[in-house]
Amino acid sequence: MRQLGTFGSKMWKNKQGILAMFGVTLLLAVFGTCYSSGNMSPYVTSYLKFKTDSTWVTYTTSVWIFTCCNSSIGLFAILGGIFTQFIQPRFVILGGLVFQSLSILLTGWLIEYGYVPLIFIYGLMQGFGIGIAYPLCVKFAQMWYPENSGLITGIVVAGFGSGSFVINFVQTAIINPENLSPNYQSEDNDYFTQNRVLNNVPKCFFILGSLYASLSLIGLALMTERKPHGHNHTQENSTNCCVSNYDPPQQSLSSEHQDAGSMSGRIQWITNGNNEKLQSKPETKMSSDELLGYSGKEFTIQEALKNVSFWVALLVLSYNEYLLIIISTYYKTFGQTFIRDDAFLSLVGSVSSVTNALGRIAWGLIMDFSSYKTSMLLLCTCQGLLAITMPVSQIISNVTIAKTFYLLWVGMMFANTGGTYVLTPSAVGKAFGLTNFGVNYGFVFCFSGFTGFALTEVVSLVLDNTTGWTYVFLVGAAISFACQLLTLFWSMKNRRNENI
Repeated sequence: MRQLGTFGSKMWKNKQGILAMFGVTLLLAVFGTCYSSGNMSPYVTSYLKFKTDSTWVTYTTSVWIFTCCNSSIGLFAILGGIFTQFIQPRFVILGGLVFQSLSILLTGWLIEYGYVPLIFIYGLMQGFGIGIAYPLCVKFAQMWYPENSGLITGIVVAGFGSGSFVINFVQTAIINPENLSPNYQSEDNDYFTQNRVLNNVPKCFFILGSLYASLSLIGLALMTERKPHGHNHTQENSTNCCVSNYDPPQQSLSSEHQDAGSMSGRIQWITNGNNEKLQSKPETKMSSDELLGYSGKEFTIQEALKNVSFWVALLVLSYNEYLLIIISTYYKTFGQTFIRDDAFLSLVGSVSSVTNALGRIAWGLIMDFSSYKTSMLLLCTCQGLLAITMPVSQIISNVTIAKTFYLLWVGMMFANTGGTYVLTPSAVGKAFGLTNFGVNYGFVFCFSGFTGFALTEVVSLVLDNTTGWTYVFLVGAAISFACQLLTLFWSMKNRRNENI
């Protein structure tokens, strides 16, 4: 607790850092509205089925619209790190928010043309925008307070997790203000056919797109860079100097005496006309004390791919996507099978976004006070137990108790799935360095995008070829327990020779 109090005191003294963190959190909250797919799924699926030529659409096919968004975030994440080699990170983030906001606006216009345009515009275009900016925002936050990487990551990605809190209410208020229930059933799935609901769907996208653009620009304006601690002046030539970016060669990964500033990012060298180095200044110099919790090594992506622990983090994040797909996309569809209250189910989504946010902060704290391995083992255990017991909600006869049970279980599952996206980037940054974090974590996120597509097909196959939702959750529990076994192979240590 003393460590947490010290961090709180340090943070509040740094007003510029607080504003920057608020800006990052706000931007990620806008990006996190993609988690409202579970609330929008019944409306969008019903609109496509009864208002367009895509009459064949069902929930197991419309899920691909939302999966293309969520999974392509990972697919395109690695591009953000690559783009920063040629473009300033702030402009990459700006491009990301433009793509995301524009995709929502275009969806309001193109939804009447059916299923396929939504795959590309709502799905891939929005995923591209979020994907290239998300890892850069996380790294930006970590550089402000590197000694509390887990907590800081938890705080800012809590914004990503809570993005749908207010948006769920806004969506439901615009589309279904009368709280009508689905009135058409086909193959055990319920759909809306009322024009009073469906005619509001395009309008909702126009409103949301404008809102996202405004909030994103505010967040970006508040994001300022951490200033360097100092310069090391050795010589200056006042008549013929130029500034160039130069990446110094990395020391051997086996070296025990790496410069504490090696994780601070690119070194900027001042050179004279003869291209001789005259002055070096780190863009964001960190002290040795700040970096004690890190491995002290800087891995390129080629080096990281040869490390077993890197693959552990990558595979655990990827396989945990299964339950995220179920709970974020199908929570309302599943809930409608035994709860006939659309407003309540929207409330479930909004409350869950809060638990998602709080869970991210909590898991960040747990990691800061323990390690990635301990935290992930605990997370997978909780997630597996919740998945096994979720089907109980269907057999509770008392409506009030069933609603309460469902609200609690969905909320707790969201809190756990959010934790995965705190533990993984924090572990990757601490274990494999911040210099190449954008590319390294981008690769992890990209791989999870590919597996997201595969796991969505697994969900669809289980739903289409079994007797109900119980098997869907049992498969999820089995995957969670498999992730526990993978986590046991994590072995990275920090400069104190403690487990990261």
